[in-house]
Amino acid sequence: MVLVLLFLLIRLPLLFFGVPATLSELHHMLLGERLHEGFVLYRDVYDATAPLSAAVYWLLDSLFGKSYLAHRLLATAVLGYQAFLLNHIFNRNQVHPYKSFVPALLYLVFGSVFFELDVLSQLLLGQTFIILAVSNLTAISKEATNAGRLFRAGFMLGLAALFYLPLIWFLVLGFFAIIYFASNAFRSILLMLTGFMFPFSVVFTLFLYQDATLPFLEQGLAWSWQFKFTFVLPFWQVVKIAAIPLTVLLLSFLSLPLVNLGLNYQARFLQFMLIWVIVCGLVLISGHDGSAKGLVLLLPLLGYFGVFLFSWQGKKVWLAEILFLVLLAGVVVMRYNPLGLVYARWALSRSGCRCRIAPSTSRSETSVFWCWGLT
Repeated sequence: MVLVLLFLLIRLPLLFFGVPATLSELHHMLLGERLHEGFVLYRDVYDATAPLSAAVYWLLDSLFGKSYLAHRLLATAVLGYQAFLLNHIFNRNQVHPYKSFVPALLYLVFGSVFFELDVLSQLLLGQTFIILAVSNLTAISKEATNAGRLFRAGFMLGLAALFYLPLIWFLVLGFFAIIYFASNAFRSILLMLTGFMFPFSVVFTLFLYQDATLPFLEQGLAWSWQFKFTFVLPFWQVVKIAAIPLTVLLLSFLSLPLVNLGLNYQARFLQFMLIWVIVCGLVLISGHDGSAKGLVLLLPLLGYFGVFLFSWQGKKVWLAEILFLVLLAGVVVMRYNPLGLVYARWALSRSGCRCRIAPSTSRSETSVFWCWGLT
């Protein structure tokens, strides 16, 4: 309860009273509004948003209308669920020398380091299913009960890719998880791939009946493999925002030799998480935009490796307490930026953004929306 309270105290003030809508939120809002009006994604609305993410934005518009607060509150709930689910996985599998809530604490604190992480992004939604897949992939059980677990893991990876296509790279992590944690690797890989393809086949069939198969292939699946990368925020601003999480991650790597991993399973899980680091890099490269939203990918790594940073001091536990307080203060300063030293103050009020949806004479025509007035 204290952990949840700390998370809400850091996050909610800015959530309710702070920043205006970002371009990403405007994009999501307008897309949900357009789909709620009955237009078909990819066929009537020219957009590269993944289908399941678009479905979430459509549902939010149907339930709450044009509510930025609903998007941000759902993003907060999703982040909290991910933190405690990942913490449960670590404690259940005993991947650390001791059980604790430190992984969830680090996940929630660093998940609030910048206001752009309040956005209900495709990446945030998709990562929920990545963690659910990891929960199935890393559980040790008898071979007779592994089939359903592996199929569910592949199914969750497929859903994650349908929320954000570059997450398809986590199939690589799934292959290594089978090597590390499952037996009969060939059969296990087939089960995982079958589960992965199942949601894609369902979505493909739905667009087939909507006469939107070719637009789905072009806009929904092909866009991520162009390997074009642009920075939505200025490069050095992204570096400043990522400085604290990346420093903690680097210090955590350096502290690994000081920690004794007693069980063979713990050593294998460490190798598994190192593969996760490489996969995160591939996802970021395929994502096309350099933005603080990409820090969501680092949160599971910070939750896992950060424990080692806070556990090597031995009897000098006060060092860990002081280090955490310094990091917490840095996160709060980064999030609220009281003096405008980290990044420029926001120059846009809520009434200063004008958005427009291009009129369309029929639902068969492509509809395009754009926004302007952001600085």
